[in-house]
Amino acid sequence: MTPHTLRHGLVGAWCPSLRAGGYVLEDRSNVRYNGTLINSPTWSAGALSLTAASSQYVSVWDRTRVSLTDGEMSITAWIRPTTVSGTQQIASTCGVGGGNCNFCFEIGRTAGRVSWLQDAVAGVQTSTASISANTWSFIGATRYRDGSNWIVSLFINNVREI
Repeated sequence: MTPHTLRHGLVGAWCPSLRAGGYVLEDRSNVRYNGTLINSPTWSAGALSLTAASSQYVSVWDRTRVSLTDGEMSITAWIRPTTVSGTQQIASTCGVGGGNCNFCFEIGRTAGRVSWLQDAVAGVQTSTASISANTWSFIGATRYRDGSNWIVSLFINNVREI
């Protein structure tokens, strides 16, 4: 495997920011594409609370400005799920409810583990360790090409799992 170098700059860094109208998910990268809160997620102690049953999510991807479908990338998130059973998307090029996906970064597909799905036919990669409900975890995924193959690594609390 050859050493990897970053070929493109940061395309998104979303952080909660308190504004006159309340919290917003502000993009602090040079792209400046702020997150759009869908179906009224709530803020509590500076963290965004999403309820899957209410189809709540944050839209931060604008395919006319940033492509996340075919490039190398790193995605990280601080999460504190109330349950780790059932599949919960963290970042995805899928619509709500799945569908035609180029990638999907999620938890809960297998016993609270972190998973990465690459294309519809490439299969699933899953971490060896699990995360716990009601506990903050820092999770991440990296993806880059080595020749014609995608290389994916998953991280939980800064420990490489695959």
